Amino acid sequence: MLRYILVVLFAGLMGTNVCAQTETHSDDTIRTDSIWKIQEVEVVASKKVPVLQRSAKGDWKLDPNAVNFMPRMLGDSDPIKTFQLLPGVTTAGELNGGLYVHGSEPGHNLICIDGVPVYNSSHLLGFFSIFNNDHFSFLSLNKSYQPADRGGRLAAVVEMTPRDSIVQRASVSGNVGILASRITGAIPVTPNSALYLSARVTYVNPVISLIEGGFEDNTRLRYGFQDYNLTYVWKPDSKNKIVLNSYVGNDLLKLKEHQYQVDFKIQWLNAIASLKWEHRCNEKVSLTQRVYMTHYRTNLRANQNSLNMTMPSRLTDVGYMGNADWRLGTWKIKSGGTFIHHILRPQYPESVNIFEGINAGNPGRYEMEEFALYAEAEKKWGNLTMDMGLRYSGAIQNDCYNGGAEPRIRLEYELPEDRILSLSYQLNRQYMNQITVSSAGLPIDFWMPSTKDISGQKVHSLDVSFLQPFPGGDYELLVEGYYRKLYHQTIFNGGLLDMFNQTYRIEDHVLTGEGRNYGVELMLKKSRGRWNGWIGYTLAWADRQFPELREGNTFPAKYDRRHNVNAMVHYTLDDHWDFAMTFVYASGNAVTYPRAMYMIGENAVCVYDEYNLSLIHISVLSQNGLIGELLVGA
Repeated sequence: MLRYILVVLFAGLMGTNVCAQTETHSDDTIRTDSIWKIQEVEVVASKKVPVLQRSAKGDWKLDPNAVNFMPRMLGDSDPIKTFQLLPGVTTAGELNGGLYVHGSEPGHNLICIDGVPVYNSSHLLGFFSIFNNDHFSFLSLNKSYQPADRGGRLAAVVEMTPRDSIVQRASVSGNVGILASRITGAIPVTPNSALYLSARVTYVNPVISLIEGGFEDNTRLRYGFQDYNLTYVWKPDSKNKIVLNSYVGNDLLKLKEHQYQVDFKIQWLNAIASLKWEHRCNEKVSLTQRVYMTHYRTNLRANQNSLNMTMPSRLTDVGYMGNADWRLGTWKIKSGGTFIHHILRPQYPESVNIFEGINAGNPGRYEMEEFALYAEAEKKWGNLTMDMGLRYSGAIQNDCYNGGAEPRIRLEYELPEDRILSLSYQLNRQYMNQITVSSAGLPIDFWMPSTKDISGQKVHSLDVSFLQPFPGGDYELLVEGYYRKLYHQTIFNGGLLDMFNQTYRIEDHVLTGEGRNYGVELMLKKSRGRWNGWIGYTLAWADRQFPELREGNTFPAKYDRRHNVNAMVHYTLDDHWDFAMTFVYASGNAVTYPRAMYMIGENAVCVYDEYNLSLIHISVLSQNGLIGELLVGA
């Protein structure tokens, strides 16, 4: 009998020690023991990661590389567009790139780059987001239970985590699209540090030039945007890591009309910078400290002859976040705190040679301090896992204080055959209010702090979900239900022309009321095999109640959408070819349309129906009487 035994004793970067033993059994027994040292052996396995994966706590993880297999909008993949294909997440239609999660508005979402808030995440009227896929290691969306260290918003948390590994060799990746191109470089600086640089620019103006034939000859439209990311990672030793992140994005839209000598320009800019230090004290305790700055500004400028009007808006945050992760027996505990100093300049028009003296009472700017302290614990007993947290937050604006406790709890029970049932409750508070002026995707919305006239918002959230895997593990069915009770919701009932007034005051045009969002979501998902993807359906309601609107009766919110169907199918033919398809069906949104129009002299006057009335009744009148009627069921 002849027997060979091969044993790998040690594998490392410098080589591999291999021990070989040979035994021969016959009349004479011969044993030979030998050891050889061979060069480095690299074993590589290739497996395509699913586009979306659901974590144990219910948030959705999006792999940036897998996003490249999704259908691309105008040649460029976009993580926000992928998140919009999930059940419970909708859009408001064309020219709007916001995330509307469980019936809430975009201003209720916390969108972060490495924990730093971003106040505007859209380019080109919502066609693109500001995120360059190649610069991030993973992307996540949390639309149900939010951990205690993530607060300040009512709806969802979108987290974009930049790449922070130490690369050993330089690499470059990118994409060339129809309207924009991007490039990312990973550069090893030292053996324990690396630098990541990304840039994206658009060249949409040649495309606009091709379609300008539909404009008048004296009209000229131009648009451009740029994105720049920088991440520097330094690991001085095995217990410490320092990460520097920065991002700058700029948009500029110009419109010139030569016949009437009108020059219109709108510009908006995002900029963030953060410094993070991660320190591992021992196997049970780790600390994370972060200081950051985020800045967002817009400016709308219109000129005609010698007349000049501008509408600037600015927001700057300077903040600190610190937390500790530690273990106490079988308990996993996270605790920490945040502090943010907000500096805001809301949108007040400024003019030269027109409407002299408007907004004489312009407050200039607002300042607000926001803070939070939190602790959260995780414990597992057999098939039951519990997350329990408490967060206390507050905001101080002059002599006005808003604040309170934010309790939360999540229970998850593992049933037989890998089925999972989970239930969660939480209370969230928000002290920054987005004032929505336009629904056409233009960045003229602005932010206001909580004041004595605009209270801080809050929501009670209840979520329940059931996960049913099918035999074989290829398919799984997810059923979720949610209920949200919202307080101190805001609606801006003014308009741009209202701002041209000597006594204009924003607080006088912000209505406050209550609301509730509730619905059921179904999602059938396949993650393995050549064919994979998902199909989701959402049945949802979003109601609002304001004393000043509809005589205090309940009415559908602006983002109420009853039915929503999303589907994504991905097929891998071989190592070189992939095919993907997406499908979206959505019912209409509530709107406020004019029900009658008549002429007074040469001026058209519209009479509007009740706010967000689902039934549209339009009557067209002339000087001779009624021309016709149109009844539309929305």
